[in-house]
Amino acid sequence: MAVSAQYSVTIRVELDARQEPLGKLTAAIAEAGGQLQGVDLVPGAGSEGKRVREFTIDAQDREHWERILRAIGSTKGAKVLVLDPVDAASAGAIVNRAKQADIPVISYDRLITDADIDYYISFDNEQVGKLQGESLVKKLTDDGAKGDIVMINGAPTDNNAKLFKQGAHSVIDSSDFKVAKEYDTPDWSPDKAQQEMEQAITAVGKGGFVGVYAANDGTGGGAIAALKAAGINPSTIPVTGQDAELAAIQRILAGEQFMTVYKAIKPEAEAAAEAAVGLLSGTPPETTATEPAPRIEPGTAPEAPPPGEAGPGSTDVTFDANRPRAYRIGAGQAATVVVEVPEAGQVSIDGLGMTDTAEPTTPASFDVLTPNAGRYAVTFMPAGSPTPLAAGTLVVE
Repeated sequence: MAVSAQYSVTIRVELDARQEPLGKLTAAIAEAGGQLQGVDLVPGAGSEGKRVREFTIDAQDREHWERILRAIGSTKGAKVLVLDPVDAASAGAIVNRAKQADIPVISYDRLITDADIDYYISFDNEQVGKLQGESLVKKLTDDGAKGDIVMINGAPTDNNAKLFKQGAHSVIDSSDFKVAKEYDTPDWSPDKAQQEMEQAITAVGKGGFVGVYAANDGTGGGAIAALKAAGINPSTIPVTGQDAELAAIQRILAGEQFMTVYKAIKPEAEAAAEAAVGLLSGTPPETTATEPAPRIEPGTAPEAPPPGEAGPGSTDVTFDANRPRAYRIGAGQAATVVVEVPEAGQVSIDGLGMTDTAEPTTPASFDVLTPNAGRYAVTFMPAGSPTPLAAGTLVVE
């Protein structure tokens, strides 16, 4: 079973001669207000020659999606449930139904609280908050700023948001900066984050804060929108973020957002798949901690070489799409830019009009005569995906 961010569920059902358990499944989903769509035969996927059909069930919203999951859980056939809950508390009901049917549950990315899960797979989310807090405090200290911070946290129903907040507070509370206003943002909504930032500006005044801790790029975007609406130049107020969304990378390049934290999706998803296979085969998965990839900041990305250099004694630079970073080279220099990718797709250097196809065994390669000073985003578009990923930044000085 796989769940998308658009509240859809994809399942494969093994059918016997009477097409069981299709009848029970259809009835249970219909009762939950759902409908089976896009039926496709999957040849050879079933055991003992049984047919397998693949179904996609679309939900209207998160609550509807969880009702459908509970309906699926009420029918037999699932072997492992991988669940990524937004509302971790309410998802406990789904886990309880699964456990009653002896179905192991993997809590993916977010911890399902107060439930008997088998495995929890995520990043070190408290460390993510620490990275955000450290970046913000260092920036403000380096700039000689004096004043308070506004904190725009994530959803109170999301255990990850709690960990991000803990990590950030562990740094901010021991710094010279105090928290003037703090909010928990329902549903991680950028619109609600904007409203919260507007309330903070009204409460403490335009000059009553020097930085904004935003738990992710969406809340950061909302905070920046509020700053602009109040006539505050966002480049003068560092705003944090997380997820390395394309819009956030663009804001960083424009000088509106200070930083973000990139967490690679592929290794987390692979760990979930390995755990699911291990549970199916009776081989317990190894338990390890997944660390977040480095923070991305303008001009200070991790391991960024000094100005005028692409690396020790070379103007050739190599980006890794799994670990976005910045490279600095001097204006007018000739450089070979290589971009290594985890899967087939297209690589682009925005602003230079350069694109190249790439595969894991054949990186993208560009011969670049660097233009005037500026920042040029390097992006990777996986084949079949509508969303480009940040691969790094080419900084020309």
